[in-house]
Amino acid sequence: MKFQILCAALLIATAQAAQAQASKDSTPVSTAASFASQFYGVEASAVDVTITKLESHTATAITKAPGHPVCSLELAEVPDGVNTNWALGSWTCEKQPAS
Repeated sequence: MKFQILCAALLIATAQAAQAQASKDSTPVSTAASFASQFYGVEASAVDVTITKLESHTATAITKAPGHPVCSLELAEVPDGVNTNWALGSWTCEKQPAS
C-alpha cells in the first residue's frame, strides 16, 4: 500500500512538472517526450516517441530511451483554458530497460 501511494504521488508530481513546462502548442509527441524525459531523467531529445494510435481527442504513445524501460502513455486532449493541449491519462512501463 505504501508503495502504491508513493508511486501515485510521484506520478502526480511528475505530471504537474510536465504540465508546467508544456506549452499550449503541445502535441501528443511533445507531451509524451516531456513526461518521459522527466521520468527517465534525460533530455527530451533523447526520448524516442512513437504514436501507435491517434484519434480526435486521444492518443497512445510508446516512449523509449537507452537504458530505460519502454513505456506506454495514454494521452487525452484537454479543453480550452488550460496551458497545454494534451494531458496524461495513464502510464505503464515494462520492468526491464529496453535493449
